[in-house]
Formats: sequence, C-alpha cells, structure tokens
Amino acid sequence: MAIAAIVMSGLSVLFASNMIFAFTAGGLGITFALLSRGDRRMSTMAKVALAVCIAGIIASLIITVYMTVSMINSGAMEYYMHLFEDAMREQYF
Repeated sequence: MAIAAIVMSGLSVLFASNMIFAFTAGGLGITFALLSRGDRRMSTMAKVALAVCIAGIIASLIITVYMTVSMINSGAMEYYMHLFEDAMREQYF
C-alpha cells in the first residue's frame, strides 16, 4: 500500500494543473498511505507519500485559484462568455 501511495502522490503533483486528476490521485494516495499503516506505525515511505499528496492537492488549489483570478482580471472571461453565448444562440435559436 505504501508503494501505491508513493505512485499516487507522484501523480497528484504531476497533474497539479488539472484539479480533477490531482484531487483523485491525491485522495487515493492519502487513502493508501493511511491503509498501509495497519496495526503498526506508519512507515517513512507512507509518511512521505502522505505529505506529497497533501502538497499536490494544495498546489492544485493554488493553481486553479490563480488561473481563475487571472482570467477574470485580464478580461479573457468576458471574451469566452461572448463566444459561449454566440454558440448557444446559433444552436438553439
């Protein structure tokens, strides 16, 4: 389980720019790290995996918030909203 947690922690950091994948891999990594504990103390590998998973989830949140605020401040959001409205008008009216 600790090895699976390490793999998932790497994927959560690798996919930090994609919130859905980072949360899925991070959540699975946290679960695997906690399950690897069993009746004894958590191994060092599982502790590292747990920390990296949490860091991957936090990085994903920071990146998502930053990208959203940047789009709103740059005016790009209005551009995409106009494109979306035009596409909806053409499709449904």
